[in-house]
Amino acid sequence: MSLTFSDFLRNTSPFDLLPEEEIEFLTGIFFRREYAAGALIYQQDMSLLQELSVIRSGRVEKYFQVGEGRKDYAECFGPGETFGAISILLNNQRAIRSVRALEPTIIYQLPEIYFQELCRKYEQFYAFFTQEFGKRMLTGGYAAAMMRPSGTATGFQQADLSFTRRIGDTFTPNLNACLPDTPIREAARSMTLHRRPYVVVMGADREPAGIVTDADLRTEVIVNNASREAPISTIMRSPVPEIDADAVAYEGILQMFRLKTDLLAVRQAGRLTGIVTLDQLLNDQSKSPFLFIQAISFEYNADGLKARWREMPAIIDSLIARGMRPEIVSQIVSSVADAIAQNVVRRAVKTLGTPPAAFAFVALGSEGRKEQTLSTDQDNALIYADVPESRQEEVQTYFSCLGETICDELDEIGFAYCEGELMARNPRWNQPLARWQGIFRRWLREPVMEHVMMASAIFDGRVIYGEAELLDQLRITAWDEWRESSGGFLGQLARISLNNRTPLSLFGQIQVTETGDGRKGINAKRVMSIISDFARIYALHYRLPATNTEERLRNILEKGGLTAEEFHELHQSFFFLMRLRLTHQTRQLVAGEKPDNFLLMSSLSKIERVTIREIFRVIEAYQKRISVVFAGVMSI
Repeated sequence: MSLTFSDFLRNTSPFDLLPEEEIEFLTGIFFRREYAAGALIYQQDMSLLQELSVIRSGRVEKYFQVGEGRKDYAECFGPGETFGAISILLNNQRAIRSVRALEPTIIYQLPEIYFQELCRKYEQFYAFFTQEFGKRMLTGGYAAAMMRPSGTATGFQQADLSFTRRIGDTFTPNLNACLPDTPIREAARSMTLHRRPYVVVMGADREPAGIVTDADLRTEVIVNNASREAPISTIMRSPVPEIDADAVAYEGILQMFRLKTDLLAVRQAGRLTGIVTLDQLLNDQSKSPFLFIQAISFEYNADGLKARWREMPAIIDSLIARGMRPEIVSQIVSSVADAIAQNVVRRAVKTLGTPPAAFAFVALGSEGRKEQTLSTDQDNALIYADVPESRQEEVQTYFSCLGETICDELDEIGFAYCEGELMARNPRWNQPLARWQGIFRRWLREPVMEHVMMASAIFDGRVIYGEAELLDQLRITAWDEWRESSGGFLGQLARISLNNRTPLSLFGQIQVTETGDGRKGINAKRVMSIISDFARIYALHYRLPATNTEERLRNILEKGGLTAEEFHELHQSFFFLMRLRLTHQTRQLVAGEKPDNFLLMSSLSKIERVTIREIFRVIEAYQKRISVVFAGVMSI
């Protein structure tokens, strides 16, 4: 015996939350619709939704239309499931996704006016839809498709469009390869015949053992007189840097810059399919941010660098408008800041003369984690090599002057002095390696709040210019001391992190902060720091060398400290807030205002507010884990 429609509603979420009199009333309000297999029920961005749909029988598919014949985030829904609520509540009744019947389907539909009334009367009924949507926004695929902009790019955006393409769409799969014992002469002939500036040397396991480029051939054969009959393996470079075909061009270029290479091997579904070069990715895009980064190295004074930094809001605005992932945008900001700092250090060294000892200029804080935004100050340090006592005064004088020169020019360019004096111009943050090692040992042995905060800054550090080995040696000292310490450092770090709370009330509502000028909003940076604190604590617990929050979370996932679902929740929460911060700061700079991290609630869409509320719920759960596992606190 089949259920009556009223019984069907009583057993269907979220209608099962409603009182009996509402069920009886709604039974007479719903109207019945039938759709044949293949019928388009709603079209993304086009259809106006004036009803909430409940599937009585059959199946439908919901998906984002992302191009001719292409679907993204496609899902199947069956009997008892609803659709259309979020389009009504958060998208001005416009269909967010297309909906198509997969088989003959019967749908009951509740007029929008009655649905809205139920949402107003019953908080749990309303929360069923908004909380589910917030959770969806914390899955990468849904959020990326949801936030994808529409329209045609022009100007700078059009010049930048090719960089949003997948690596797999940028090159023609056709791998030029040879065996390790192939003579150099034959390998060179293969490169000429196939018109490829490289040859991949494949091992016995059919995996790349190394690579040789035309530049390598010129250097080894012409300059170094290598025999043309020698095996190609004698001059190959190894390992071969790789990237996945599904990565976007931006990621490829960033990886090339980081590895100091001009090509990457491309894998598709685990199989090596070809090589993509820097020239292919740049493709003469004169307005590309990557050529912009390269151009920074040719600036010869602070005024030129200041002008470059002032161009960043327009670049970031164009990248966000094209739907570029916020983690990539943040890396671009950090790459530009790196290039500016490297230019400053290089010219300072040229002015002051040859350094009397090896040194490392270290970025700390958000720049050290490669998470810099447009509202930033300086966090940096200098480590220099130890010298005999007879030279210590001379060396200290040089690096003291170097630190002041660097920090003063960075301030002039637009990177403000750190209020806490965490800078290389401060003698406390400009020390020889041995002294740094002694300081770090004391910080770990005496984990009072100040020591823990300063040590954390070093753990987030990254060498921008100079000898990376100096920072590596300092970290080795830290890990050696870590093994001998009582473990109090992590507990103190966890307790400090718990002082920062999400602005969420006991009843699950966002508590805004009001400024002196009447603005109401939230500090996005402060909330994001809860996630970066979580990643740092677990990274130190597992003794992971990574400094970037995303990389730390991935490594924690690999160590078993997070499930795949938990990783995606934290990753998406962090970078959703990052996108909001970058958008907010860009708007401020374009308007001639000083950028900050204070997001006005009035500037956020309904979708953004719902997602933020779900992010706060997620963050609170992970903060509770920190409190129990590391801080020894049962609740917060």
